[in-house]
Parts: sequence; C-alpha cells; structure tokens
Amino acid sequence: FCTDALRDAQRTGILDRACPAEELGAHLDALVLGAVTRWAGHPAGVDALTARLHHGAAMLLAAHARADARDRLRRACDRAARALRGAEPLSA
Repeated sequence: FCTDALRDAQRTGILDRACPAEELGAHLDALVLGAVTRWAGHPAGVDALTARLHHGAAMLLAAHARADARDRLRRACDRAARALRGAEPLSA
C-alpha cells in the first residue's frame, strides 16, 4: 500500500524519482517500526508516538519532494518537532 502511494506521488510529480518507491517504502517501514518499538519500550502517551511518526515521515518525504511540495512537508516536520518537544499539540 505504501509503495503504491509513493509511486503515485512520483507519477504525479509530488516526489522525485531519484529514490525508487520501494526504497522509500522500506525507509518508511523502518521509521514506523523504530517509533513503535521505542514507544512500546517506554510507553508514553500516544501523542508522542504520533508526533514521532509525523516528524519522521515528513522529514523523509521532504528530502525527496519537488520544490512546491517540499515547503509544505517541511512545515509539517517542524510542527511535529514542536509537538515532540511539548511546545504545541500536533493538531495545531
């Protein structure tokens, strides 16, 4: 599912094709597994897990996004980082 969505994003020009969709999908899988593992080992609120997942996904995708989508993803990454620090809720 994730790889198909990444391929669609590449096909529509949101993401560049420099990194294959399968490789991006593998990185997202590792990011999710790592965040869930960290959360399970030190159960904090689900808000911390959600913020960590948003932060990692936005950071990874921003690195491969076209310029017009990159700014939006960087803003999402910054918002998630502030949520991780407890400075604001993720939904803000």
